[in-house]
Amino acid sequence: MFTGVDHTDAFVLTAPPHAAIHLGPEGKLGGEGLDRVAGFWRALGLVPPEDADHLGVLLMLYAELGEAETASSGERGRAQLHTARVALLHEHVWSWAPGYLAAVLALDIPAVSAWAELTLETLLQETTMIDP
Repeated sequence: MFTGVDHTDAFVLTAPPHAAIHLGPEGKLGGEGLDRVAGFWRALGLVPPEDADHLGVLLMLYAELGEAETASSGERGRAQLHTARVALLHEHVWSWAPGYLAAVLALDIPAVSAWAELTLETLLQETTMIDP
């Protein structure tokens, strides 16, 4: 069973799921790392959410880009969406998520570990299917 204590221990105190912590020179929330991710959102013509670098938010954006790519009727639009998806995956997710998920697995919280394993497997499949 996954409790509020497990959540706080894993995702608030020990391993917050934000790219800025792992990619920014400050090693903390916000700062240059968040600005880079927010810039990606702006480049797509989107208003970046406050937590634009949160792993869950990035994965939702990745899924939405994939759905838009599939639904696009024009070849040019599909190609642009595909390029955006590739950039998002390789530059803003895969660049830090494997190490982050390994750290989450090391916490040895069963429900959190199951999530981390599934997320890592899925990301690995995506990186092998989509060329950088």
